[in-house]
Amino acid sequence: PNTIFKDIFNLSKGHMLIYQNANVKIKQYWDIDTGKMIAMDEDIIKGRVWEMFDETVKLHMYSDVWLRIFVSCGVYSSTILEWMS
Repeated sequence: PNTIFKDIFNLSKGHMLIYQNANVKIKQYWDIDTGKMIAMDEDIIKGRVWEMFDETVKLHMYSDVWLRIFVSCGVYSSTILEWMS
């Protein structure tokens, strides 16, 4: 990926990197079991996603210092920036 830092690499989806005591470990933290998916109304799902997004942005905006955002011109950072305003 193109980043402002050298030697940055991707992790697989649903994985996290743990660096502890000079050791690196990659651990899977999430895997969707498609066998357990249930049918839901699309409008309900969209509404719930926006509720969670709104709550997450608001929780991360509590601060006693100036807030900053690194905008990459991508959809995610632009959406978060717009939601913060």
